[in-house]
Amino acid sequence: KNLSFDLKRTYDDLFAVIATEQDGKAFLSVVLGDRIVNKGLNAKEIIIQIGKHIQGSGGGQPFYATAGGKHLEGISAALEAARSFI
Repeated sequence: KNLSFDLKRTYDDLFAVIATEQDGKAFLSVVLGDRIVNKGLNAKEIIIQIGKHIQGSGGGQPFYATAGGKHLEGISAALEAARSFI
C-alpha cells in the first residue's frame, strides 16, 4: 500500500497494477494517478474485472483498489486483462 501511494504522489499519469503472492494466495493492487482518474478510469472498476482471473473479489476507491483470490495461476491473465484499460 505504501508503495502504491508513493507512486501516486510521484506520477500524475500513473497506471500501475501490482501483483503479489502470499501464503499461496494472489493479491492485486491497482493505483491510478490523478490525471488518469480525471480521464474517467476507475481503479475499483478495474480491480473488479481483473480480480476475476484470480477467483477473487475486491474493492476500493477510484484511485486505489485491491483484490485477493485463491487462484495464484491467474495472475498473468489478470495483468494481461489490465492492459486493455490503458
